[in-house]
Amino acid sequence: MFIPARCTALALTAAATILTGCAATPERDLIPVPPTRTEAAAGLKGAAARCGLDGTEGVQLDAAGTSLTIDTKGPDEASGASTADVKCVLDALEVPSGIQSKMTLTTSTAESREAAWEGRNYSWSYDPSSWFRLTVTQG
Repeated sequence: MFIPARCTALALTAAATILTGCAATPERDLIPVPPTRTEAAAGLKGAAARCGLDGTEGVQLDAAGTSLTIDTKGPDEASGASTADVKCVLDALEVPSGIQSKMTLTTSTAESREAAWEGRNYSWSYDPSSWFRLTVTQG
């Protein structure tokens, strides 16, 4: 029986893994495929759905699923999303911690900030009366 070199280490630790996983994986499955525009749009819709944001005050997702805006509830506002909603979406979209840290460190004296990652553009701002506002658009 021939075991590919990439599976040798797994063979030493778990024969079942080789039989059901690594040995059965065609080489072409290991090459990442960039998401299509439809898959990317599903990413914003999927993130909003995973976080239970459908109908949440302060959350707007366009019909095409290419733009998501989350406006958190500030002390001078009657309604809005929570900062936990923002965190949930960022985690669902797997936004790197470096970008999330920049968002956390934004102050009211800073102008609107922007970042791009994985084909998405992130724009955010902070104001003491309206708190945090994030817009994610599919690039």
